[in-house]
Amino acid sequence: MAACLQDGMPCTLYRALFEQSAMGMAVVDPAGVLRSVNPVFAAMLGQAPRGLAGVPLAELLADGGDGTLERLQADAPPQPFERALRHADGTVVWALLRPSPIRDAAGAVSAVMVLVEDVTARRNAADDLRRSEEALALSEARNRAIVETAVEAILTVDTRGTIIGANPAAERMFGSSAEELIGKHIHVLMPRDEADRHASYMYRYLATRERHVIGRGREVTARRADGSLFPAWLSLNEIDRPGFHVFVAMLRDITPMKNAELALVEAKEAAELANRAKTAFLANMSHELRTPLNGILGFAEVIQQQMLGALENPGYLHYVAEIRRSGELLLANINDLLEMATIEAGTLDLNESVLDFRDVAVSCLRMVAKRVERAKLSVDADIETELPPLLADPQALKQVLLHLLSNAIKFTPEGGRIGLSARVDARGALVAEVFDSGIGIPADRLETIFQPFVQGETALARRYEGIGLGLSIAKSLVEKHGGRLEIRSQEGIGTTVLIHLPRERFLADW
Repeated sequence: MAACLQDGMPCTLYRALFEQSAMGMAVVDPAGVLRSVNPVFAAMLGQAPRGLAGVPLAELLADGGDGTLERLQADAPPQPFERALRHADGTVVWALLRPSPIRDAAGAVSAVMVLVEDVTARRNAADDLRRSEEALALSEARNRAIVETAVEAILTVDTRGTIIGANPAAERMFGSSAEELIGKHIHVLMPRDEADRHASYMYRYLATRERHVIGRGREVTARRADGSLFPAWLSLNEIDRPGFHVFVAMLRDITPMKNAELALVEAKEAAELANRAKTAFLANMSHELRTPLNGILGFAEVIQQQMLGALENPGYLHYVAEIRRSGELLLANINDLLEMATIEAGTLDLNESVLDFRDVAVSCLRMVAKRVERAKLSVDADIETELPPLLADPQALKQVLLHLLSNAIKFTPEGGRIGLSARVDARGALVAEVFDSGIGIPADRLETIFQPFVQGETALARRYEGIGLGLSIAKSLVEKHGGRLEIRSQEGIGTTVLIHLPRERFLADW
């Protein structure tokens, strides 16, 4: 080749081989300038051969080419090396350079013939493999960290039931080191009956592939190394890959949860027992409470009526009247308490008969007429004249209406109005309303207003007599009839309580 260079260019004898070679080829002069390149090399960089002639090799190197020329002109037999070349579109082409020095007659290097092989694909594949291996290693490290730091015990078991892995949580839970657990059958961590059930499940699954416990959570009994048993929640999953078929068991000690459940059950039972004791006490106190009150009221009436002669001091009549009023109020409160106790005990029975709701409503309005008059209120009544006959407990309905009317009177200032209406709605059900123009109920109290011992008015609760059982009793009695009680109220405007009784309560053949 040395004899066939003219001005650093291959002579005619070798040009055909140079131009037609399947390998990229370039001739570089001692100054590092490209003198000639073949089409393969030019195509490798996305350029034409003529466009590369006279271009310094360093301009084609993506990394600047430090030391490249020295390696091409090394006195020792040059070794192949890789360099990143810059493609015309700005991308990088990785090339393997195999230099062959061309010497003149005096032995000096007059040029370097460089064989160039595109190794971009191989290099990228190697980089991809390296990145994949790094990602796999990172993923394995992450998964290992998750398993190692997990709160739940994690056991890996092969298809024969042999433990092949255990995390630190499993060591703590079962009181055995991983070395002690690995190689043992999973049944060592279960009592005999639990182990038998587990063996049956797994045998059936491996034989039929029908999932009964795989992929599902269930409560099991586990056994520690010291033989003590504890409740655990087990989640069993399967990993089935070519050459790798295992089961992963995750267990959580649910002893605290079980203890909490037991404490709740015991507390509930204690509360129910106390409630039953309270209810039984109130029911049994009916005679003891009412008998002395009836005596007080009876003798107060005798004195008030002056049945045995006139009192010397008329002022005593006022005191007796107050004693009688207070006794009647106390008796009403006691009756409410006993009624509520009967309802809570579930012993309240309805004495149903066919009745006219209009008669019941009118009777209740008459019973509260004097109270309405003393409170200086007006009454509105709007009751349909032809309501269908109703199957209900007349005393219970009277009790409902009297409780609602009493509340309306109690919470309506002087000069206000109360009312009672009744109609059949579009669905054929009875709707009765007790309404007033009283103080109303704050919006934040509406949800609790039907609870026992709750009064709608809070800041001045002691201004009004009563113990807050009226609405609770009324609601229970209406629901006993299969109906419901609804309340609508605006503070400072008034309250409406609606009684809904189902159409089934009306006689069908009316």
